[in-house]
Amino acid sequence: MKVRFILGALAIIISISLLIPGCSSPQSSGPAASAAPAASSSHAEYKIQFLAGRPDSAEYATTHGLADLINKNSSWLRATVIETSGLAANYELVVKKPETKPFTIICGSAGNYSFITKPAGEGGTGWDWTPYNDVRFLIRLNTNVHSYAVLDKNLKSILDFKGKRVFEGGKTATRFLSDQRILQEAGVYDSIKLTQGGFGEGATALADGLVDASITQGLSPVIPTDFVPDATLAQLTASKQVYFANFDKTAFLSAIKKYGLSDSVLTITKPKVLGPNQTEPTVVKYDPSMLLVDKSVPDDVVTEFLRIFLANINSLGDYHVTGKWITTKTIGFSGYAKETDYHPAALKFFKDNNIAIGINPPELASALN
Repeated sequence: MKVRFILGALAIIISISLLIPGCSSPQSSGPAASAAPAASSSHAEYKIQFLAGRPDSAEYATTHGLADLINKNSSWLRATVIETSGLAANYELVVKKPETKPFTIICGSAGNYSFITKPAGEGGTGWDWTPYNDVRFLIRLNTNVHSYAVLDKNLKSILDFKGKRVFEGGKTATRFLSDQRILQEAGVYDSIKLTQGGFGEGATALADGLVDASITQGLSPVIPTDFVPDATLAQLTASKQVYFANFDKTAFLSAIKKYGLSDSVLTITKPKVLGPNQTEPTVVKYDPSMLLVDKSVPDDVVTEFLRIFLANINSLGDYHVTGKWITTKTIGFSGYAKETDYHPAALKFFKDNNIAIGINPPELASALN
């Protein structure tokens, strides 16, 4: 009986340990995954997970590449990739499962970092699990660009949306929570006929004539001279004559000031960046994409990750086309954070390797807001 009891207890302990990333069995990940080298005798094996967003996103592909590079190039750090419903959900997952914080790298954005909290006891929009104040900046990737796609070229800006049918993100999606406040400042929110859901649903609704405008997304370099639309916008542009309505800059700046939004206003001056029919300068929402960690992630884990990232930065384009935009000239710029919001090991790594840090590169900062 004693032997049976001990064996049963051991089975329970092993099962529980598999639920915690730092104790789970190692897995290889990525398009060219290979057997990981054995852990160094001088350092215990440590397992991290990337919360990567949707499988059709650039972040998902890029983090698979990073996991692959970690597993090939570290003797003790191991990485896996977890699919999630989106960037905002990544923060919620670690808040609601705090035991995963020391083992998690979060794909996020400056807009997510604004953490719009739902007022206590009210039915307003926002998240009921915020604020999450222990997240720290790790490294910058590229930039999410949000714009409103329309099929009527007479809809020049969001000021023309009065009484129109507008498709937006879900009620807890970051893009909607910030757009809602911008539309309110523009004086059009109460008059629009709102439909909410995912990007794919929005593109389909616009193509089918069910809405007049739909929020869209794509990725650009930190210095936005190029653009890769997400799959749904690319399909829409291939089948329809798509135009882009401007965010109103005055309303946008008012919302930033009133609500503390972390998104920035950017005017894309180069023609045809967003699509073939974008022939005039267009005002968009500029939202840096990045990797973040909880402050509890050990310094040596952060340093090992950044060592591998820097050594293999020219290989990231092998995993997603936008990886070629990630350079040492921009990875240290947070898009939103002061130095105290960087993970201390990341800040030290950037300074030791002469990598520039700050909010935005000077050539971009002059174009924003």
